[in-house]
Amino acid sequence: MTLQLSEKERVESVFQSENEFNSKLKARSFIMSKYTIPYSYFKINSNAKNKAKINNIEKLSEYSEEFKNILKREIM
Repeated sequence: MTLQLSEKERVESVFQSENEFNSKLKARSFIMSKYTIPYSYFKINSNAKNKAKINNIEKLSEYSEEFKNILKREIM
């Protein structure tokens, strides 16, 4: 026994199943979002990133100067 649906009924059933899927997906993503950290927390301001790079370079240059002085003392 086959069930023959009209075009209108088929379209309605497709939309209904699509809406059910979307609602399940939204519910699942909401549940997952409660337990995960949003991506925005990991975004870094480019200005802050550049300042950090500059600070790191300055610190490395200070350390390299100290290292050079230590080497000079050790060698001499």
